[in-house]
Amino acid sequence: MSDENRPAEAQGQGKREPYTLAKHEIYWKDRYHWLLEKGYQLRPRYHPDWVPAWKNNTKLTPGSTENGKTLPAKVVQTRFLIDAIQVKSNLDVVLKLVETHDSEEGPIVEYFSKEPLASDPRNHSIYSLDVLQPPNDDLHTILVFPMLRPYDNPDFDTFGEALDFIRQVMEGLAFLHEHKVAHRDLRSSNLMFDARSMYTERYFCWAPDLKQDATTPISAKRTRTETWPKYYIIDFGFSKMYQFQETPKDFPKFASDRTVPEFQHPEVPGDPLAIDVYTFGNLIRQDFIDGNRLSNHNGRLGFEFLRPLIEAMTKQDPAERITMQQALDQFDGIVSELSDWKLRARPIHIPGGYVMSQDAFERIGTNVSHLYRKLKYVVKRIPPMPPSSSKLEPTPQAAESAAPPNATEPNEVPKASKSSLIPKAFRPSKA
Repeated sequence: MSDENRPAEAQGQGKREPYTLAKHEIYWKDRYHWLLEKGYQLRPRYHPDWVPAWKNNTKLTPGSTENGKTLPAKVVQTRFLIDAIQVKSNLDVVLKLVETHDSEEGPIVEYFSKEPLASDPRNHSIYSLDVLQPPNDDLHTILVFPMLRPYDNPDFDTFGEALDFIRQVMEGLAFLHEHKVAHRDLRSSNLMFDARSMYTERYFCWAPDLKQDATTPISAKRTRTETWPKYYIIDFGFSKMYQFQETPKDFPKFASDRTVPEFQHPEVPGDPLAIDVYTFGNLIRQDFIDGNRLSNHNGRLGFEFLRPLIEAMTKQDPAERITMQQALDQFDGIVSELSDWKLRARPIHIPGGYVMSQDAFERIGTNVSHLYRKLKYVVKRIPPMPPSSSKLEPTPQAAESAAPPNATEPNEVPKASKSSLIPKAFRPSKA
Protein backbone atom coordinates (compact mmCIF):
# COMPACT_ATOMS: atom_id res chain seq x y z
CA MET A 1 0.00 0.00 0.00
CA SER A 2 1.38 3.41 -0.94
CA ASP A 3 1.74 6.13 1.68
CA GLU A 4 -1.00 8.06 -0.09
CA ASN A 5 -3.53 5.28 0.53
CA ARG A 6 -2.21 4.19 3.89
CA PRO A 7 -4.59 4.94 6.79
CA ALA A 8 -3.20 7.83 8.74
CA GLU A 9 -1.51 6.18 11.68
CA ALA A 10 0.62 4.02 9.38
CA GLN A 11 2.20 6.98 7.64
CA GLY A 12 5.54 8.08 8.95
CA GLN A 13 5.89 11.70 10.00
CA GLY A 14 8.26 13.70 12.09
CA LYS A 15 7.34 15.44 15.31
CA ARG A 16 4.43 17.82 14.76
CA GLU A 17 3.54 21.12 16.32
CA PRO A 18 0.84 20.88 19.02
CA TYR A 19 -2.74 21.01 17.66
CA THR A 20 -1.68 20.76 14.03
CA LEU A 21 -2.73 17.79 11.92
CA ALA A 22 -1.90 14.41 13.43
CA LYS A 23 -0.84 11.37 11.43
CA HIS A 24 -4.31 9.87 11.39
CA GLU A 25 -5.78 13.06 9.89
CA ILE A 26 -3.55 13.31 6.82
CA TYR A 27 -5.63 10.83 4.81
CA TRP A 28 -8.64 13.13 5.07
CA LYS A 29 -6.73 16.33 4.32
CA ASP A 30 -5.44 14.79 1.09
CA ARG A 31 -9.03 14.11 0.01
CA TYR A 32 -10.63 17.39 1.10
CA HIS A 33 -11.46 18.67 -2.40
CA TRP A 34 -12.61 15.26 -3.66
CA LEU A 35 -14.99 14.89 -0.72
CA LEU A 36 -16.34 18.39 -1.35
CA GLU A 37 -17.03 17.40 -4.96
CA LYS A 38 -18.96 14.42 -3.62
CA GLY A 39 -21.04 16.72 -1.40
CA TYR A 40 -19.27 16.42 1.96
CA GLN A 41 -17.50 19.36 3.59
CA LEU A 42 -14.85 18.74 6.21
CA ARG A 43 -13.94 21.33 8.82
CA PRO A 44 -11.56 24.10 7.60
CA ARG A 45 -8.86 22.32 9.60
CA TYR A 46 -8.60 19.74 6.81
CA HIS A 47 -8.34 22.20 3.92
CA PRO A 48 -4.92 21.69 2.26
CA ASP A 49 -4.13 25.39 2.75
CA TRP A 50 -5.29 25.58 6.37
CA VAL A 51 -3.29 27.86 8.65
CA PRO A 52 -4.05 27.67 12.41
CA ALA A 53 -5.99 30.78 13.45
CA TRP A 54 -3.81 31.30 16.52
CA LYS A 55 -0.78 31.85 14.32
CA ASN A 56 -2.37 35.01 12.93
CA ASN A 57 -4.13 36.07 16.13
CA THR A 58 -2.00 36.06 19.24
CA LYS A 59 -5.11 36.56 21.40
CA LEU A 60 -6.22 33.02 20.62
CA THR A 61 -4.95 30.11 22.66
CA PRO A 62 -3.56 27.28 20.49
CA GLY A 63 -6.07 24.46 20.25
CA SER A 64 -8.90 26.42 21.86
CA THR A 65 -11.08 26.72 18.75
CA GLU A 66 -13.02 24.09 16.84
CA ASN A 67 -10.40 23.85 14.13
CA GLY A 68 -7.69 23.23 16.68
CA LYS A 69 -9.39 20.03 17.78
CA THR A 70 -7.69 16.95 16.44
CA LEU A 71 -9.55 13.72 15.77
CA PRO A 72 -9.35 11.36 18.76
CA ALA A 73 -6.75 8.62 18.26
CA LYS A 74 -6.80 6.81 21.60
CA VAL A 75 -9.75 4.69 20.51
CA VAL A 76 -8.71 2.59 17.54
CA GLN A 77 -11.83 2.98 15.42
CA THR A 78 -11.77 6.78 15.50
CA ARG A 79 -8.55 6.72 13.49
CA PHE A 80 -10.78 5.84 10.55
CA LEU A 81 -13.57 8.34 11.29
CA ILE A 82 -14.07 12.03 10.57
CA ASP A 83 -16.94 14.45 11.03
CA ALA A 84 -18.37 16.37 8.08
CA ILE A 85 -21.46 18.15 6.80
CA GLN A 86 -23.53 16.81 3.94
CA VAL A 87 -23.81 19.96 1.86
CA LYS A 88 -27.19 19.38 0.17
CA SER A 89 -29.02 18.59 3.41
CA ASN A 90 -26.88 20.55 5.90
CA LEU A 91 -26.82 17.34 7.94
CA ASP A 92 -24.02 16.48 10.38
CA VAL A 93 -22.49 13.17 9.33
CA VAL A 94 -19.57 10.91 10.12
CA LEU A 95 -17.41 9.36 7.41
CA LYS A 96 -15.89 5.96 8.12
CA LEU A 97 -13.02 4.44 6.18
CA VAL A 98 -13.52 0.66 5.98
CA GLU A 99 -11.44 -2.08 4.43
CA THR A 100 -13.13 -3.27 1.27
CA HIS A 101 -11.94 -6.86 1.13
CA ASP A 102 -11.12 -7.85 4.73
CA SER A 103 -14.33 -6.78 6.46
CA GLU A 104 -18.02 -7.56 6.09
CA GLU A 105 -19.01 -4.17 7.50
CA GLY A 106 -19.93 -2.68 4.14
CA PRO A 107 -22.19 -5.52 2.96
CA ILE A 108 -23.86 -5.87 6.38
CA VAL A 109 -24.60 -2.14 6.70
CA GLU A 110 -25.89 -2.10 3.13
CA TYR A 111 -28.09 -5.14 3.80
CA PHE A 112 -29.88 -3.47 6.72
CA SER A 113 -30.03 -0.06 4.99
CA LYS A 114 -32.19 -1.31 2.13
CA GLU A 115 -35.92 -1.89 2.04
CA PRO A 116 -37.86 -3.64 3.37
CA LEU A 117 -35.48 -4.08 6.33
CA ALA A 118 -34.69 -0.35 6.57
CA SER A 119 -38.30 0.47 7.54
CA ASP A 120 -38.73 -2.42 9.97
CA PRO A 121 -39.17 -0.82 13.43
CA ARG A 122 -37.12 -3.64 14.98
CA ASN A 123 -34.11 -2.63 12.90
CA HIS A 124 -31.69 -0.68 15.10
CA SER A 125 -28.59 -1.16 12.94
CA ILE A 126 -26.85 2.04 11.95
CA TYR A 127 -27.80 2.91 8.38
CA SER A 128 -25.61 4.29 5.63
CA LEU A 129 -26.56 7.50 3.84
CA ASP A 130 -24.01 7.06 1.09
CA VAL A 131 -21.05 4.95 -0.03
CA LEU A 132 -17.98 6.58 -1.57
CA GLN A 133 -15.09 4.99 -3.40
CA PRO A 134 -11.90 7.01 -2.81
CA PRO A 135 -9.87 7.68 -5.95
CA ASN A 136 -6.72 5.60 -6.34
CA ASP A 137 -7.60 3.52 -3.29
CA ASP A 138 -9.13 0.15 -4.07
CA LEU A 139 -8.45 -1.13 -0.58
CA HIS A 140 -10.96 1.10 1.19
CA THR A 141 -14.51 2.36 0.96
CA ILE A 142 -16.02 5.32 2.81
CA LEU A 143 -19.39 4.82 4.49
CA VAL A 144 -21.44 7.90 5.40
CA PHE A 145 -23.42 7.72 8.66
CA PRO A 146 -25.64 10.19 10.54
CA MET A 147 -23.93 11.76 13.56
CA LEU A 148 -25.06 10.19 16.84
CA ARG A 149 -24.36 10.57 20.58
CA PRO A 150 -23.21 8.03 23.21
CA TYR A 151 -26.26 6.17 24.48
CA ASP A 152 -26.01 7.64 28.02
CA ASN A 153 -25.08 11.23 27.18
CA PRO A 154 -27.01 13.02 28.56
CA ASP A 155 -27.77 10.62 31.37
CA PHE A 156 -31.14 8.93 31.80
CA ASP A 157 -33.69 10.99 33.73
CA THR A 158 -35.94 8.03 34.65
CA PHE A 159 -35.88 4.24 34.92
CA GLY A 160 -38.30 4.17 32.00
CA GLU A 161 -35.79 5.96 29.79
CA ALA A 162 -33.00 3.53 30.73
CA LEU A 163 -35.24 0.51 30.21
CA ASP A 164 -36.34 1.85 26.82
CA PHE A 165 -32.67 1.88 25.80
CA ILE A 166 -32.17 -1.72 26.93
CA ARG A 167 -35.34 -2.85 25.17
CA GLN A 168 -34.44 -1.15 21.88
CA VAL A 169 -30.97 -2.70 21.83
CA MET A 170 -32.37 -6.15 22.66
CA GLU A 171 -34.91 -5.67 19.91
CA GLY A 172 -32.19 -4.67 17.45
CA LEU A 173 -29.95 -7.59 18.39
CA ALA A 174 -32.82 -10.06 18.10
CA PHE A 175 -33.45 -8.62 14.63
CA LEU A 176 -29.77 -9.07 13.70
CA HIS A 177 -29.85 -12.66 14.93
CA GLU A 178 -33.07 -13.33 13.03
CA HIS A 179 -31.07 -12.49 9.91
CA LYS A 180 -28.12 -14.64 11.02
CA VAL A 181 -25.81 -11.70 11.75
CA ALA A 182 -23.55 -11.70 14.81
CA HIS A 183 -22.19 -8.33 15.93
CA ARG A 184 -19.24 -9.82 17.86
CA ASP A 185 -18.11 -6.60 19.55
CA LEU A 186 -20.92 -5.28 21.75
CA ARG A 187 -19.69 -2.58 24.12
CA SER A 188 -20.94 0.73 25.47
CA SER A 189 -19.20 2.84 22.81
CA ASN A 190 -20.93 0.86 20.03
CA LEU A 191 -24.40 1.82 21.25
CA MET A 192 -25.54 5.34 20.34
CA PHE A 193 -28.70 7.34 19.74
CA ASP A 194 -30.11 10.11 17.61
CA ALA A 195 -30.54 13.02 20.03
CA ARG A 196 -31.38 15.80 17.59
CA SER A 197 -34.92 16.06 18.97
CA MET A 198 -33.49 16.85 22.43
CA TYR A 199 -31.24 19.74 21.35
CA THR A 200 -31.91 23.08 19.73
CA GLU A 201 -28.28 23.60 18.67
CA ARG A 202 -25.63 21.46 17.06
CA TYR A 203 -22.97 19.82 19.19
CA PHE A 204 -19.35 18.97 18.49
CA CYS A 205 -19.01 15.38 17.31
CA TRP A 206 -15.99 14.43 19.42
CA ALA A 207 -17.07 16.32 22.55
CA PRO A 208 -20.88 16.19 22.59
CA ASP A 209 -21.14 18.25 25.76
CA LEU A 210 -19.89 21.24 23.74
CA LYS A 211 -21.52 23.25 20.99
CA GLN A 212 -20.23 22.93 17.45
CA ASP A 213 -17.64 25.61 18.20
CA ALA A 214 -16.03 23.04 20.56
CA THR A 215 -15.71 25.63 23.32
CA THR A 216 -19.20 26.47 24.67
CA PRO A 217 -21.06 23.97 26.89
CA ILE A 218 -24.37 22.67 25.59
CA SER A 219 -27.25 20.94 27.35
CA ALA A 220 -30.40 19.17 26.22
CA LYS A 221 -33.59 21.23 26.10
CA ARG A 222 -35.90 18.22 26.17
CA THR A 223 -35.70 14.84 27.88
CA ARG A 224 -35.94 11.41 26.34
CA THR A 225 -39.44 11.05 27.83
CA GLU A 226 -40.55 14.07 25.79
CA THR A 227 -39.04 12.79 22.55
CA TRP A 228 -38.41 9.01 22.81
CA PRO A 229 -35.32 8.89 20.56
CA LYS A 230 -34.12 5.86 18.66
CA TYR A 231 -31.00 3.90 19.65
CA TYR A 232 -28.60 2.33 17.18
CA ILE A 233 -26.06 -0.48 17.13
CA ILE A 234 -22.92 0.72 15.34
CA ASP A 235 -19.49 -0.55 14.24
CA PHE A 236 -19.90 -3.79 12.32
CA GLY A 237 -16.17 -4.12 11.71
CA PHE A 238 -16.02 -7.48 13.54
CA SER A 239 -19.49 -8.60 12.47
CA LYS A 240 -20.25 -11.59 10.32
CA MET A 241 -23.26 -12.86 8.41
CA TYR A 242 -24.11 -16.58 8.50
CA GLN A 243 -27.01 -16.69 6.05
CA PHE A 244 -26.18 -20.14 4.76
CA GLN A 245 -25.94 -21.78 8.20
CA GLU A 246 -29.07 -22.98 9.97
CA THR A 247 -27.17 -22.91 13.25
CA PRO A 248 -24.16 -20.54 12.97
CA LYS A 249 -20.84 -21.96 14.11
CA ASP A 250 -17.55 -20.07 14.17
CA PHE A 251 -14.36 -19.69 16.14
CA PRO A 252 -14.70 -17.05 18.90
CA LYS A 253 -13.63 -13.57 17.84
CA PHE A 254 -11.64 -11.81 20.55
CA ALA A 255 -13.12 -8.37 21.14
CA SER A 256 -13.72 -5.81 23.89
CA ASP A 257 -15.31 -8.06 26.53
CA ARG A 258 -12.56 -10.52 27.51
CA THR A 259 -14.76 -12.26 30.11
CA VAL A 260 -16.61 -14.28 27.43
CA PRO A 261 -16.33 -17.94 28.53
CA GLU A 262 -15.80 -19.14 24.95
CA PHE A 263 -12.52 -17.22 24.81
CA GLN A 264 -11.03 -19.80 27.17
CA HIS A 265 -11.15 -22.29 24.29
CA PRO A 266 -10.60 -20.25 21.11
CA GLU A 267 -9.86 -23.38 19.09
CA VAL A 268 -13.41 -24.69 19.62
CA PRO A 269 -16.07 -23.34 17.21
CA GLY A 270 -19.31 -22.25 18.83
CA ASP A 271 -22.43 -20.16 18.38
CA PRO A 272 -21.45 -16.50 17.75
CA LEU A 273 -25.02 -15.39 18.47
CA ALA A 274 -24.72 -16.79 21.99
CA ILE A 275 -21.62 -14.65 22.50
CA ASP A 276 -23.67 -11.57 21.58
CA VAL A 277 -26.22 -12.58 24.22
CA TYR A 278 -23.47 -12.90 26.83
CA THR A 279 -21.73 -9.62 25.99
CA PHE A 280 -24.91 -7.54 26.04
CA GLY A 281 -26.05 -9.19 29.26
CA ASN A 282 -22.66 -8.44 30.80
CA LEU A 283 -22.85 -4.85 29.51
CA ILE A 284 -26.17 -4.34 31.30
CA ARG A 285 -24.70 -5.84 34.47
CA GLN A 286 -21.69 -3.53 34.36
CA ASP A 287 -23.38 -0.32 33.19
CA PHE A 288 -26.59 -0.59 35.21
CA ILE A 289 -26.02 -2.86 38.21
CA ASP A 290 -22.51 -3.72 39.41
CA GLY A 291 -20.35 -1.19 37.57
CA ASN A 292 -17.00 -1.65 35.85
CA ARG A 293 -14.01 0.46 36.86
CA LEU A 294 -12.22 -0.28 33.58
CA SER A 295 -14.98 1.47 31.61
CA ASN A 296 -15.70 4.22 34.17
CA HIS A 297 -19.21 2.88 34.73
CA ASN A 298 -20.21 2.71 38.39
CA GLY A 299 -23.52 1.03 37.91
CA ARG A 300 -26.82 2.45 39.13
CA LEU A 301 -29.01 1.87 42.15
CA GLY A 302 -32.38 0.19 41.70
CA PHE A 303 -31.78 -2.17 38.76
CA GLU A 304 -31.43 -5.37 40.79
CA PHE A 305 -34.75 -6.60 39.34
CA LEU A 306 -32.84 -7.28 36.10
CA ARG A 307 -30.25 -9.58 37.70
CA PRO A 308 -32.13 -12.89 37.10
CA LEU A 309 -32.41 -12.00 33.42
CA ILE A 310 -28.73 -11.08 33.25
CA GLU A 311 -27.76 -14.38 34.87
CA ALA A 312 -29.76 -16.25 32.23
CA MET A 313 -27.98 -14.32 29.48
CA THR A 314 -24.49 -14.86 30.88
CA LYS A 315 -24.46 -18.57 31.68
CA GLN A 316 -20.95 -20.01 31.46
CA ASP A 317 -22.20 -22.80 29.20
CA PRO A 318 -23.43 -21.17 25.97
CA ALA A 319 -25.87 -24.05 25.43
CA GLU A 320 -27.68 -22.98 28.61
CA ARG A 321 -28.01 -19.33 27.64
CA ILE A 322 -31.32 -17.97 26.48
CA THR A 323 -31.52 -16.49 22.99
CA MET A 324 -31.78 -12.74 22.41
CA GLN A 325 -35.46 -13.07 21.48
CA GLN A 326 -36.10 -15.01 24.69
CA ALA A 327 -34.23 -12.32 26.62
CA LEU A 328 -36.42 -9.64 25.02
CA ASP A 329 -39.60 -11.57 25.88
CA GLN A 330 -38.48 -12.04 29.49
CA PHE A 331 -37.47 -8.39 29.69
CA ASP A 332 -40.92 -7.25 28.55
CA GLY A 333 -42.48 -9.51 31.17
CA ILE A 334 -40.32 -8.00 33.92
CA VAL A 335 -41.04 -4.42 32.85
CA SER A 336 -44.78 -5.07 32.67
CA GLU A 337 -44.74 -5.73 36.42
CA LEU A 338 -43.16 -2.37 37.27
CA SER A 339 -45.35 0.49 38.47
CA ASP A 340 -45.53 3.85 36.75
CA TRP A 341 -44.01 5.36 39.86
CA LYS A 342 -40.94 3.11 39.50
CA LEU A 343 -40.62 3.85 35.78
CA ARG A 344 -40.76 7.60 36.45
CA ALA A 345 -38.27 7.41 39.34
CA ARG A 346 -34.76 8.82 38.92
CA PRO A 347 -31.91 6.28 38.59
CA ILE A 348 -28.90 7.20 40.73
CA HIS A 349 -25.29 6.33 39.95
CA ILE A 350 -23.38 4.42 42.61
CA PRO A 351 -20.89 6.96 44.05
CA GLY A 352 -17.17 6.41 43.60
CA GLY A 353 -14.42 7.13 41.10
CA TYR A 354 -15.63 9.83 38.72
CA VAL A 355 -19.09 9.90 40.34
CA MET A 356 -19.25 12.27 43.29
CA SER A 357 -21.93 12.09 46.00
CA GLN A 358 -24.27 15.07 46.10
CA ASP A 359 -24.50 17.14 49.26
CA ALA A 360 -27.87 17.73 50.93
CA PHE A 361 -28.66 20.94 49.04
CA GLU A 362 -27.77 19.40 45.68
CA ARG A 363 -29.97 16.38 46.38
CA ILE A 364 -32.89 18.63 47.31
CA GLY A 365 -32.52 20.67 44.14
CA THR A 366 -32.19 17.58 41.95
CA ASN A 367 -35.17 15.84 43.55
CA VAL A 368 -37.42 18.92 43.32
CA SER A 369 -36.67 19.47 39.63
CA HIS A 370 -37.19 15.77 38.92
CA LEU A 371 -40.53 15.80 40.77
CA TYR A 372 -41.60 18.81 38.72
CA ARG A 373 -40.84 16.99 35.46
CA LYS A 374 -42.58 13.85 36.70
CA LEU A 375 -45.77 15.78 37.51
CA LYS A 376 -45.59 17.55 34.15
CA TYR A 377 -45.45 14.21 32.33
CA VAL A 378 -48.43 12.91 34.32
CA VAL A 379 -50.50 16.03 33.58
CA LYS A 380 -49.62 15.81 29.88
CA ARG A 381 -50.31 12.06 29.90
CA ILE A 382 -46.88 11.26 28.55
CA PRO A 383 -46.25 7.55 29.22
CA PRO A 384 -43.27 6.63 31.42
CA MET A 385 -42.06 4.24 28.73
CA PRO A 386 -43.20 3.48 25.19
CA PRO A 387 -44.68 -0.02 24.75
CA SER A 388 -42.06 -1.00 22.16
CA SER A 389 -40.30 0.48 19.16
CA SER A 390 -42.70 -1.26 16.82
CA LYS A 391 -45.72 0.39 18.51
CA LEU A 392 -44.16 3.76 19.25
CA GLU A 393 -45.99 6.85 18.03
CA PRO A 394 -43.34 9.59 18.42
CA THR A 395 -44.02 13.18 19.31
CA PRO A 396 -43.65 15.66 16.42
CA GLN A 397 -40.14 16.50 17.64
CA ALA A 398 -39.15 12.85 17.73
CA ALA A 399 -40.72 12.23 14.32
CA GLU A 400 -38.61 15.04 12.90
CA SER A 401 -35.51 13.55 14.49
CA ALA A 402 -36.25 10.12 13.07
CA ALA A 403 -36.72 11.41 9.51
CA PRO A 404 -36.85 8.50 7.04
CA PRO A 405 -34.08 7.93 4.50
CA ASN A 406 -36.16 9.47 1.67
CA ALA A 407 -36.29 12.96 3.23
CA THR A 408 -34.78 15.75 1.18
CA GLU A 409 -35.42 18.87 3.24
CA PRO A 410 -32.52 20.52 5.14
CA ASN A 411 -31.58 18.78 8.41
CA GLU A 412 -33.41 15.63 7.35
CA VAL A 413 -31.82 12.38 6.29
CA PRO A 414 -31.33 12.35 2.51
CA LYS A 415 -32.54 9.52 0.35
CA ALA A 416 -30.10 6.79 -0.53
CA SER A 417 -29.53 6.04 -4.18
CA LYS A 418 -32.10 3.73 -5.75
CA SER A 419 -29.20 1.67 -7.02
CA SER A 420 -27.52 -0.66 -4.60
CA LEU A 421 -25.50 1.11 -1.92
CA ILE A 422 -22.97 -1.68 -2.03
CA PRO A 423 -19.74 -0.62 -3.80
CA LYS A 424 -18.52 -2.65 -6.73
CA ALA A 425 -15.61 -4.06 -4.75
CA PHE A 426 -18.06 -5.59 -2.26
CA ARG A 427 -20.18 -7.32 -4.87
CA PRO A 428 -19.59 -11.00 -5.68
CA SER A 429 -18.14 -11.61 -9.10
CA LYS A 430 -20.46 -13.06 -11.71
CA ALA A 431 -19.87 -16.60 -12.84
